[in-house]
Amino acid sequence: VDRPFEPLEYVFSFDETYLDYLREHTTRACGFFPLAADLEAPGGWDRRFACEVSFVGGVIDQSERRKRLSPEMQNYVSRLVDLQLQFRRKTFFELADEYPIAPGKRIQITPPVAQYLYWEANNQYRLRMVEALAGFDLRIYGNEDWMALLQGTPLAGRYGGPIDPAAELPALFASSAVNLNIHSLQCRGSLNQRDFNAPLAGGFLLSDWVPAAGRFFIPGEEAVYWSDVDDLRRKTAYYLAHPEERAPIIQRGRERVARDHTYDHRVEEWLRIMRSAGIL
Repeated sequence: VDRPFEPLEYVFSFDETYLDYLREHTTRACGFFPLAADLEAPGGWDRRFACEVSFVGGVIDQSERRKRLSPEMQNYVSRLVDLQLQFRRKTFFELADEYPIAPGKRIQITPPVAQYLYWEANNQYRLRMVEALAGFDLRIYGNEDWMALLQGTPLAGRYGGPIDPAAELPALFASSAVNLNIHSLQCRGSLNQRDFNAPLAGGFLLSDWVPAAGRFFIPGEEAVYWSDVDDLRRKTAYYLAHPEERAPIIQRGRERVARDHTYDHRVEEWLRIMRSAGIL
C-alpha cells in the first residue's frame, strides 16, 4: 500500500491471506471477496483451439531490465527466485534477510525491485510447468512476451498468440482436452479467474493446488489438482487417456460454478457482509 485509504473506503481482498496486512493500513472493515466466473454461457467446440493441453496466462519479458544488472546481481536474483519457488510462503524481504548477497550485506528491496523479483519468479514458475508438458500437444496463449521467454526452449513453436477473453476464451476452454491452470504467485491462498471460468465454459480443469481450492470445489469430483511437476505429468497423461473420467468432472464443475460461484452470488454475499457490519 503506497497511499493512505480515503475515510470512506471499505477494503476487500480476493485473497484472505492479505487481510491482516490491509487492516494495518485502514480502520475500515476489510472482507474477503473471492473471484468468480464472469462468463455468461458455456463455450462451443472450435477446431482452431482443439488440442490436448492449453494454458492461458501472462508473463513479463524482463530481459532488458536484467541486462542492466551486474553479473553478481543477476546470479543473486536467480538465487532469490529459486528460493521463492521453494519457500512459497516467504516474502522476498524475508528471503533477502535470511540469504544475503554476501555476509552482512543485504540488498534493499524497494517496490520496483520487489516487482522485478515477483515477475521473475512468476515467469520461471510458469515456464517450468509448461516445459514439463512439452511431450504433449500443448498450446500457450497470452501476451506476446511469451515469444521472448519461449525462445530457445522446446516450446518455441507452441505459442498461439493473444486470445479474446469474451469471443474466444470460452471456446478454448471447451475445445482443450485439458485446461492447465498455473496460479500467479500472488495467489497465496486464493483462486484465480480460470478456476471458475474454465468449468463454466465446459472445460476440464487441471490446476495447481492452493489452500482455498477445497473451499470452492470438491477435489477429484469438480476439479483436479496437481502438486508438483511429476504429479502434473502423471495426471495430464492419465486424464488424456481417460476421457470418460473427464466428462463427469466437467459436468459437476460446471454445475458447482453456476450454483455457487458467479458474480451474482459474490455481490449477494458482499451485501450481506456490509449489512451485518451496519454499513448499508
